[in-house]
Amino acid sequence: MKSKTKIALAVMLGALFVAAPSATPKGKPPSGLTLGVVCTSTGGPEPGEMDACAITATGLASEIYLLEVTDSCGFVEYVSHFNPVGGTIKVNVNLSDPICPGNAGWTFNLYLIGNKGAPTLVKTTSAADPD
Repeated sequence: MKSKTKIALAVMLGALFVAAPSATPKGKPPSGLTLGVVCTSTGGPEPGEMDACAITATGLASEIYLLEVTDSCGFVEYVSHFNPVGGTIKVNVNLSDPICPGNAGWTFNLYLIGNKGAPTLVKTTSAADPD
């Protein structure tokens, strides 16, 4: 094999090794992922009263996830990182009743953090204020 051919082959293989990690899909939601929420009232319907929400996410890969809960006013009520155990995250949180007009409840966003990079939204669900 001529030296120009060897050099061209080495450059092409090097480019493939560099491009391979960037060609893999990032932030792809795990198949079979579910995100469920059940909220119950622990007080009255007054703004600022607390409600309890049980959140369960299943079908998760062994990665790092971020759970963010915002109320119907757009205020962040809860944020936490999780490593699923057996592909599942279960968490109970107490949330304040939204104080804005039209108190609709909350939005639950689950993001995949992975090993590096920006969070990627993988699942969203909502729950109405039970009051």
